[in-house]
Amino acid sequence: QVGASGAKVQVFFDQRDGGTTEVEQGDLLLSGGGVLGQGRFVVGELSPFLAFDAGAYSVMGAHVIEGAIGSEMRIRGTSIVEVQGQGSLALDGVDLLLLTDGVTLEQAAQLGGAGPVFNRSAFHWLGTIGVAGQADFRNEAAGQVMIPAGAGARLRGSLKNEGSRVFQDGSLDMANSAVLNTGEWFLRPKGSDKQISGINALFTNEGTLDGGSAEPTHRTVTISANFDNRGEVVAIGPVTLNFTGAVAQVQNGVLEGGSWVAHSGGRILLPGVPPIFAIRNARVYGSRANMPWLAGVVEVSQSSRLDAVDDIVFEAPLIISSRGLVVSGPGADVTVPLNTTVGEPGPTTVLSYIEQAPVFSDGPQPRLITPVLIVHEGLRPGGPDTPGPFNLTGTLTMMPTGVMEVELGGPIPETEHDRMAITGSAALAGTLDLRLLPGFVPLPGQTFTVLTASGGRSGTFGSVSQPAGMPAGLALQASYTANAVVVSVVGGCYPNCDGSTTAPILNVQDFGCFLSRYAAGDPYANCDGSTQPPVLNVQDFGCFLTRYAAGCP
Repeated sequence: QVGASGAKVQVFFDQRDGGTTEVEQGDLLLSGGGVLGQGRFVVGELSPFLAFDAGAYSVMGAHVIEGAIGSEMRIRGTSIVEVQGQGSLALDGVDLLLLTDGVTLEQAAQLGGAGPVFNRSAFHWLGTIGVAGQADFRNEAAGQVMIPAGAGARLRGSLKNEGSRVFQDGSLDMANSAVLNTGEWFLRPKGSDKQISGINALFTNEGTLDGGSAEPTHRTVTISANFDNRGEVVAIGPVTLNFTGAVAQVQNGVLEGGSWVAHSGGRILLPGVPPIFAIRNARVYGSRANMPWLAGVVEVSQSSRLDAVDDIVFEAPLIISSRGLVVSGPGADVTVPLNTTVGEPGPTTVLSYIEQAPVFSDGPQPRLITPVLIVHEGLRPGGPDTPGPFNLTGTLTMMPTGVMEVELGGPIPETEHDRMAITGSAALAGTLDLRLLPGFVPLPGQTFTVLTASGGRSGTFGSVSQPAGMPAGLALQASYTANAVVVSVVGGCYPNCDGSTTAPILNVQDFGCFLSRYAAGDPYANCDGSTQPPVLNVQDFGCFLTRYAAGCP
């Protein structure tokens, strides 16, 4: 036990037999070198101080340094604390709310070695983690690591942030080393620009890499280490995250994978040689002002998601294909040049969408701005499974393979059913795919204005699909005015199952439609109106054939 007067040990210090050294009131300074075996240091609450100073210390067993509120442990001077062989060192028990307390690794000191170091305290990193190029430093869930502003932290080995937090205000040199972040890593450049650098270095992000600055001067964090983003990268406020090293998600001009978020003045710069032209299997959230490389993107595809929280301007025509998704938030405009397309020319069974999320704002409606929007595949006004708007500044051209999916839940546009509002003209073709929202039962005489075109409407949809759940004897019918498409609930021609409007109205497709709806248990397939189970039976097939033979009025 070390009392109020403290103690200084200038010779070999050996705790290999599992002893405990309690620092109760005074300071304990280890300056002579020693072996710390299977034991523990317990640093009390009365402002004691445990320091390794100007010596080489080897941890050979399982060792714990345990602190309390107000306690400090410093590795300082030219000291080295090395974990050897099967040894381990745990830095434990400091109050995480007192960020000035905890363990401090000072500029000239080193911590690390072959065995793991577990941090469960508030760890201040100014010196080198890694002895002779080796380190296995693990910041556990109870730990926090801080790299102070002005500090030049160095990593020579590996560091894993295991679901906890790292606050980086200074720079990090990680040459020949690896970082795995599964928690939150905050880049907070203070006073000057910062960097994460090092040859043969790899920073893998499976959690959140969060860059933000509260300073009025715009700051830049340059990441020249190789980078692999399997989680989310965020830039907030007047800060730029500039990736100059290799980014695993950027290959041959394609951004594939990861989540990339910039807002409130934040910027993310990805390596752009060659320029990025496509986004695949990735989520991008921000604006062109924040991510200038978006200007060159011409394709959003393969389950990607591009969210416009602010305005986005594309300088080349945009292709949205293979389930690619563009979502524009309240008041955000997406602007693209002539001939933006949804899908690729030619027949395909894969739908893709330009999609508007539900609007929860009293501000301007979100818009897509393009001289011409060409739809080869699928277009969905409103969000999935919810009514909403889709405002297009420009003209719409629906190709014969195009499909416009409209959800109906009541007669009020945008609030109860989808509506597309076009400032220019609309040239229609393809399919109007009507769907009923859960719980909605259409009534005879109801109408739904699903499309308006201020510049005029030409053409019609080649077919109008009848949704599952329509009451027997009723159908949805599209009618056309000079500037709108209106869907009405009418007494239907029953055998016209697919809702086609081009001659011949009754054709082989109606049989396939009936079989599909029968297999799905759709009440429409109950042609004979039976009520005794099984309601759907072989008589319904005969009924359908009879009504098909009778034709439509």
